[in-house]
Amino acid sequence: MAGQVARQAFTPTQWRTFMAIADTIFPAHTPEQVKEILTALPQGQGNKAAIEQFLARSASDCREFADALDEVFAHKIPSDAVVKIRMVLDLLDGGIFTFLLTRSFTGFSRLPLSTRTTILQNWSQSWLGTLRILHRQLQLIYCNTMLKANPLLISALEYPEFPPAYTPQENDPLHPSCATPAPPFHKPNFQVLEDTSSSGNDQDVIELESDIVVVGSGAGGGVCAARLAQELCPLGITVTVLEKAGFFSPENMPLPQIPLAQISHDNSGAISTRDGQGLCVAGTTWGGGTTINWGISLELEPPITQEWSSKYGLKGVLEGRDYQDCQKHVRERMGVTAPEERHFNKANRVIWEGARKVGLDPIPLPQNCGGRMEEHVKCSHCSSGCRSGCKQGTANSFLVDAEKAGAKCISGVEITNIIWSPESIAEKICAGVEGWIVTPPSVNLSSSTSPAKAKRKFRLLSPRVVLSTGALRTPTILQSSSLTNPSIGKNLRVHPCLLVYGLTSSDKPMDPWDGTPTTVLVPTTNDKSLPMKSKLMRMDPPPSMALTCLPWYDATEYLKSVLSYKHSITLLTLVRDTDSSGEVAKGGTKTASGEVGPPDIGYTFSAKDRATAIDGIILSCKVLLEGGCKSVVPCIPLPPHLARFTAQDGVDSPTATNEFGKWAEAVRRYGCGMGWVSAHLMGTARWGGKAGDGSVCDGENGGRVWGTKGVYVVDGSAFPTASGVNPMLTIMGLAEWAGRRIVEEVKGEMDVRA
Repeated sequence: MAGQVARQAFTPTQWRTFMAIADTIFPAHTPEQVKEILTALPQGQGNKAAIEQFLARSASDCREFADALDEVFAHKIPSDAVVKIRMVLDLLDGGIFTFLLTRSFTGFSRLPLSTRTTILQNWSQSWLGTLRILHRQLQLIYCNTMLKANPLLISALEYPEFPPAYTPQENDPLHPSCATPAPPFHKPNFQVLEDTSSSGNDQDVIELESDIVVVGSGAGGGVCAARLAQELCPLGITVTVLEKAGFFSPENMPLPQIPLAQISHDNSGAISTRDGQGLCVAGTTWGGGTTINWGISLELEPPITQEWSSKYGLKGVLEGRDYQDCQKHVRERMGVTAPEERHFNKANRVIWEGARKVGLDPIPLPQNCGGRMEEHVKCSHCSSGCRSGCKQGTANSFLVDAEKAGAKCISGVEITNIIWSPESIAEKICAGVEGWIVTPPSVNLSSSTSPAKAKRKFRLLSPRVVLSTGALRTPTILQSSSLTNPSIGKNLRVHPCLLVYGLTSSDKPMDPWDGTPTTVLVPTTNDKSLPMKSKLMRMDPPPSMALTCLPWYDATEYLKSVLSYKHSITLLTLVRDTDSSGEVAKGGTKTASGEVGPPDIGYTFSAKDRATAIDGIILSCKVLLEGGCKSVVPCIPLPPHLARFTAQDGVDSPTATNEFGKWAEAVRRYGCGMGWVSAHLMGTARWGGKAGDGSVCDGENGGRVWGTKGVYVVDGSAFPTASGVNPMLTIMGLAEWAGRRIVEEVKGEMDVRA
């Protein structure tokens, strides 16, 4: 039944109000309104028949939208958040409290569309922060769900779920129009865990043993596992890699938007911060984030390396020749290659030319494409998984090396805590890990693909454990393991990203799905001697990523922007957060389906970092306008009169006009703070030089957790500060370095025993 979980989460009256809000954001348009929107769109934009059908229907008319909401409220929204939404929906059903929220005693669902629209507009600009956050959270839920789930909208945007460079054919249930076969690939030989009982009690445990266990298969776990297996498995040492999620072969890629979110992202898409002002995205599949990231491969800038070395005690890690060799090894294994200008697609060329016109020096972004740049640039779906096999995430490289060297691989295991030896006295001695056997989700075309559900207790006994589950999950495992270091979970850095949506003229379609999505980086200053405060780059094209953050003021204006997608460029400002503060704690609440909720993320976006962000947003507008866009829409909450800037016709430099200057200064005064997104999560179990310095791990001993023997952290959690660049390559370099230190330690113990 469509909407079953959502209707169970809400009473019929609450559900009616809930859908009335959805129908305000996505109402059914009259023929006259449809004509108005079509007239405003660039010529040649979208599938006209699908646009007309989509606009004629409201959100509540779309069964797929309700089905997708089932998933949102079953698996993404913690029950305490649902309780708060219920309370608001009750307050909106009429009476004095409704008047306080809407200036009307009539229930929200019984008000005309024009009045409901005004109410939502007032919430977005309310002096009461709670209402502004409520408006944003509801908008994100409704818009993201609609952009992923409504087949008419996807057809209207003409977004291909498969790269246009590939040729049509049959026999692929996910991509029935694709004839381009996936290349030969390595499929992991996962160890099968016998599951003969489903009682779920603590006595019903599957127990295994291994000399070393690596938890997580992403940038840190994959690289470290390869080094450990290659060096130690020939000596009779067993290495086991554990992963919660499953493996999806290139034959299934790129994944459509709904299965992509449900089976490849933590919490089926994103995790909201405690205050609702930011969204954190993390990969959870075989290969972790390296399977679904953009393939960008950047090293730390020299000023950051120097800062980590001198201020945070990592001189012995970063300044030695061995670390440079680790970085070189990682780059060569992935075939990191920089594109040339001829490889830029239309959108990246606009960014490149616009940056030069405003006096900046853009650079080509190196890609981990195995040296196959000519083939790599034909595909635009990096964040949906790589069918060609060009992108050398760990699933295509280091994990293959690890298994070929003798490592065992087990999927469908969610680790919750470390087991300690009863002999632990002065320090905790590792005895292994435990958690639950879960069923990894499978590829499913329907919106009912469910996340993994706990089935049976699992325990793996091992004297050494490498935690590589990312900056959200690694600290929660440590917190659940009786460790008392107050720095665990603190120091969260996220690279807050704020977006600007640029629109080109009718004669200049961008076709955002065409070509490698992100090949140009724009430093916001040409001074290389200081750490870069922010950088600009294009966002990957799936509509559910690029369009969700567009501000909503009324349905007509919002949909004019959404339906102009073919003529759009989404440029993000990546802020290197410096004095913002963040933390991660165990998620204590459950979802409507009874599953444990996601980690609890607290983050305060500082005034200094917000100022950097607003500078980047204005600079993004300049780059897009000078590069050829006709209008720009900052994706931050602004008053309607500041929501869009449109360049005058016939002006050589649109950002040199008085009009732009006044608009930009008004945007700067209004500021930002709400509306950031992040896929770079760092710092919550950071490496340091000595115990008690605010760190969690001993960097020079391979990331060993202070106060323990045999437990290491090797992922983005290790970063002392925000890296300022896409963190994958730095994580991999540190993982290779840590793997070599652990190998030395194990071999040293073997020599002693001999």
